[in-house]
Amino acid sequence: MKNVLLFAALMLGMGLNAKSYLITPPDSNANIIEKSTAGIAVSEGRAFLGEGNVRQALLKFREAIKKDPKNAMGHYYLGECNFLLKRYENALESINDAVKIKPEVSDEAEYLMAQCQQALGDLENALKNFQEANAKIKNAQRKRDLRVDDMIAQCEYAIKEKKKENPIAVKLLEGDINSIYPQYGFLWADSIAYFTSRRPNTTGGGINPSDNVYFEDIYGATWNEGTGQYDKISNEISRINTNGFESISYITPDGMMCLMTVNNEMARAKEDKVKYKTGSSDIWYSKKSKRGTWNSPRPYGKEVNTSFYEGTAVLSPDGETMYFVSERKGGKGESDIWMAEKAGNDWGKAVNLGDSINTPYRETTPYITTDGKYLIFASKGHDENMGGYDIFVSKKGRDGWEKARNIGANINSETDDFYFRMKPDGKTGYISRIVVEEGVGNYKILEVDLSNLNLEELTKKKK
Repeated sequence: MKNVLLFAALMLGMGLNAKSYLITPPDSNANIIEKSTAGIAVSEGRAFLGEGNVRQALLKFREAIKKDPKNAMGHYYLGECNFLLKRYENALESINDAVKIKPEVSDEAEYLMAQCQQALGDLENALKNFQEANAKIKNAQRKRDLRVDDMIAQCEYAIKEKKKENPIAVKLLEGDINSIYPQYGFLWADSIAYFTSRRPNTTGGGINPSDNVYFEDIYGATWNEGTGQYDKISNEISRINTNGFESISYITPDGMMCLMTVNNEMARAKEDKVKYKTGSSDIWYSKKSKRGTWNSPRPYGKEVNTSFYEGTAVLSPDGETMYFVSERKGGKGESDIWMAEKAGNDWGKAVNLGDSINTPYRETTPYITTDGKYLIFASKGHDENMGGYDIFVSKKGRDGWEKARNIGANINSETDDFYFRMKPDGKTGYISRIVVEEGVGNYKILEVDLSNLNLEELTKKKK
């Protein structure tokens, strides 16, 4: 402040109008306090963001912008929060606001813009911004961490694939199974369908503090021949759901056993009388009683479950092999697909499926076709990816599973696509996807007409 007044006095002494030099008036004490408070809110928000508490971080960034509307970092990080919450249009608006206030707000601004545009299907602009980010980000390791080259390749691949004729019809599953809350993993047994969702009526009413969304529960729905839809949707399934996280990944063809993923950090009810040792998500199973109700689930042993994440398990058609996802040591990347052979009442040593299936990034939600010939799964790491998780297919060869192929732009999109499941007749399938509606993404269940899906042709070895 003293320097500003001294400068003004000098201008007057020289016979000049100091106002012509002072383009903006000095901050008042009140403005300085507001800006300081905004800066503190941004710091607190970044701390919450680092902890994974996105919604609490978002509130702090909003507070910063309210105190100081010209706080570029507040707008930028608000955009990042909105992106993580799948509010893509809001995220893009906030990042643009940040860049208008301060063009050099972040070397990664174009990268974040491109991610939003990719999710919104604006692939041409996404590609342009990913390329600009590639030029602007100077740190080579940071580029690798952000997978900038992969993002450019994804956009180029998606643009090319979307120009092709689409012979496979994909549509939102009709009825009330899809809601404004996340839902995924659609399975069926006779006239009953099962899926996982995070809705307000979740058992125990628990909310995950990191994303402020309700805990997972398993839901059932009944097929209504009259309406041609599933209805009577309920999570009141005997002994299956508790106050913790439960999701379902597989039901045997006879409908008498299911496989579940159970998070032991939110321990199941004490009446289960199970010792919790792993402190992570594990694979559990439940069998139906003679009365047709589900018995209390039980966890598998130490060859399958470890202190790391295990989940989304399925069985081979003969029931002798389990395929599942794990983050255990000895894998190829962040999460891999593993297999274990039946050994008595439990399972033998888990084996990683290797480089033809697993990458340094995430693989998840495996599925084995009813003939046992094909493994279908979701991956973020394989080549020819359209964005996020894509669904890939591998054929079983003499020496194991062959190199995975993208199942095609007819089924995959620019957002996450995963949890492929097929009805026994092979004519209808289901996937889960981040569906963007009015600029906001949410996990939905889609029905796929598989009449024109030729897995044999897709998995032919390229010459």
